[in-house]
Amino acid sequence: GFVWNIIKELIWIKRYFKRHSDEDFLSLPIITDRKQLLSMRLLDQIVGYGSKADQHVEFLVAVVTTVKATIKHGICKHASMAFSFLSAMMLVQNDLNSAKRYSNLAMAIMDRTNGHGSGITTFYISATVRRLCN
Repeated sequence: GFVWNIIKELIWIKRYFKRHSDEDFLSLPIITDRKQLLSMRLLDQIVGYGSKADQHVEFLVAVVTTVKATIKHGICKHASMAFSFLSAMMLVQNDLNSAKRYSNLAMAIMDRTNGHGSGITTFYISATVRRLCN
């Protein structure tokens, strides 16, 4: 059930990024709707909690849901950590190009949202992924 759905979502995300440039993605609007921002904030908290706890399925679901919500609704400060974890997931799969790309996007989201959100975690994971990919 859940694992298959996560795999399907990851395939969808990778297809999206094959068809769209980083510039296309980064030109998505900044989310201003309060309900969408609250949803993204809650997902960000689940990602953060799940990464530290033994909640692997919830963590993976929250990461892919956050990435897909970002693509659908726009960019916000709460998306950067999910992209950094997505980059780490690609590194584990030995997809170095995607790992670097998602890591760069995580940092670009932080830049576009004035460095707020889950900045320390995003920066640490993204820097680690970049170092390991080189």
